[in-house]
Amino acid sequence: MCKPTTLSKIVCAVLVVGMWMGCKEDHDLVFKSQGTFKHLTVPAQATPSVLRSEPTVGLQIVDTLIVGFNPNWAPYSMLTAENRIAGFEIEIVEQVAKRVGLQVRFEPALFARTIADLKVGRIHVSTGVSKTPDRQKIFQFARSYGRFDRVVFVNADRDDIGGSDARQVIESLQGKKLGVLAFGVELEVMRTLGIELVETSNLKRCLELLLMRQLDACSTVREVGDYFTKEHGLAVKKIDVVLTSHPYATAFSPMVSAEFIERYNAAREELEAEGAIDQLRARWFGEEQEGR
Repeated sequence: MCKPTTLSKIVCAVLVVGMWMGCKEDHDLVFKSQGTFKHLTVPAQATPSVLRSEPTVGLQIVDTLIVGFNPNWAPYSMLTAENRIAGFEIEIVEQVAKRVGLQVRFEPALFARTIADLKVGRIHVSTGVSKTPDRQKIFQFARSYGRFDRVVFVNADRDDIGGSDARQVIESLQGKKLGVLAFGVELEVMRTLGIELVETSNLKRCLELLLMRQLDACSTVREVGDYFTKEHGLAVKKIDVVLTSHPYATAFSPMVSAEFIERYNAAREELEAEGAIDQLRARWFGEEQEGR
């Protein structure tokens, strides 16, 4: 049993959360949770009526696959400075769609809007969605092909946040302000651990607040944080200890047929077998990311 010390309370909370999220399947994880996402500058409260909309029954994909994506999730998906759609996930979808004989129409939006549109069939798929038990009750998913590992970033001159494992990092965040991205299930998880959370609409805003010393740390997916901080040359450092980890995959509207999802999975697995996915991983993430 855990004794009532501050650290043991944290450990107990983490273990309880891990059991709740199915951590028994991944013993090396501290806990698993649904990821948070960066968003466009659309108010977070702008979608409740959409979430209540009735779904389109019997959605048919004729000649064009409509794909929702987060334009602020580099290197997975992005809009470049030239307003070009790019990213690891974007290229995979393009190649899969070509193999199943479809054109692609990409629809950039904040994550809440994408999920709402996916639910009612306004789009067919969404790239890179965390595959959690709750979401699998609503959406269909392709087979998982990676994980989102979440870490924290701090100002380069901070030495009071960190540790060699997740428990130490969580303890070092006690009483401090941690920026998190809105709409993530781990918001509820982190609130049980004695950390003051500040919800932000995207990573850019989170890091702005960090650099202004209004936050003590920012939480995001490791590769997304690495890409953004290097791209902008920010004076921040990564605490490279995974606090949350979960599988991600392409999510499908509940109205998309199981037969189409199998075709999609088969096409993607062909690309994997041919080495095309590894080539994309190496190009977007570097050699160390291959096979993750």
